[in-house]
Amino acid sequence: MLTSHPRSAARKDRAKETAQQHTGGANHSAFPARWSDGLCRALLGAEFLLASLALAEFTGSRAG
Repeated sequence: MLTSHPRSAARKDRAKETAQQHTGGANHSAFPARWSDGLCRALLGAEFLLASLALAEFTGSRAG
């Protein structure tokens, strides 16, 4: 029976040592998050409406 050459065994060991490692997730969000972000950007002035509704909730008055 033939044994493998020592050089091939060393290559296998080195390949195990230098394997790539995962360093983190990609810099993009999932589909629903991108959709809702685009929707919020499309609704110009929506932040003012939401702020006035929140203020009305705390003060007891109605916006409108």
